[in-house]
Amino acid sequence: MLHRIKSFAFVILGFFIVITLFSLLMPSTAVVVRSETIPASRADILNQIQQPEAWLNWYPPLKDTSTVPSVQGDTIRWNSSNHKNILFIEKKHREGIRASFTRSGELPVLYDITVYEIDGLPQVEWKAIHKLPWYPWEKFAGIFLDDLAGQGYAIALVQLKEWVQSGKE
Repeated sequence: MLHRIKSFAFVILGFFIVITLFSLLMPSTAVVVRSETIPASRADILNQIQQPEAWLNWYPPLKDTSTVPSVQGDTIRWNSSNHKNILFIEKKHREGIRASFTRSGELPVLYDITVYEIDGLPQVEWKAIHKLPWYPWEKFAGIFLDDLAGQGYAIALVQLKEWVQSGKE
C-alpha cells in the first residue's frame, strides 16, 4: 500500500513539473482585440473615448447602478465586487487613446482604443493587452482570455455605438 502511495505521489509531482515547464514556454502576454463600425462622426466617437466623464455614458462597469464612480482629471475610480478599479487615460492622440485599467489584486491591463476609417466609415478597435503572472494556471487561463474578456469589450463597443448614434452628449 505504501508503495502505491509513493508511486501516485511521484506521478502527481512529475505531472506538476511537466505542466510548469510547459507553461514557461507559453507567452506571458495575451492580447484581446475587438472592433465595431460606428456610422457617426469621428469627432463624436473620439470625444466619447477621450473624455473620462463620457465613459460614464457607455462603459458597462460604470453604468451599473450599484457603482458610484469618481472622475478626477483623466482618472476614473470605482468599486465593484469587492475590488477597487482605476481607469487612467495615459495618452490622448488624434486616433484615440492609450489607457491602463487596474483592479486590486490583479495585474494592470493596457487599453489601446483607436478610431480609423474603413470604406469611409469609422471603425473603433479596442486592443487590451493583458500581462499574465508566471503561475502555470494563470498562463493556461490566458488561452481562454479572448473568449472570457472579449465579450466584455464587444459589449462596451456596442454600447459606445448606441450612445454615439443616439446623439446624446
